[in-house]
Amino acid sequence: MGALDPLVRYDLQNDLREIFRSLQKTVVLVTHDMGEAGFFGDEVLLLGGGRIVQRGTLDELLHSPADEFVTRFIQAQRLPLTEGGL
Repeated sequence: MGALDPLVRYDLQNDLREIFRSLQKTVVLVTHDMGEAGFFGDEVLLLGGGRIVQRGTLDELLHSPADEFVTRFIQAQRLPLTEGGL
């Protein structure tokens, strides 16, 4: 959903969350956006190298990263890109 304009994205995310909750089923949503993962999911799985690196709530991942990969993934999302790289 990252390519959508912010207002359309906001409305679509809210609509989808209501649909997902009304289904009362497990829904797998693939995203690279931690905020979006936390918005939609009660539980987040972070994959690295094709394996589950950490599983938990978004708060658990943010405040208790399991390893350096999780820490770097979170930090990369928090840092804006600047000219010349990270």
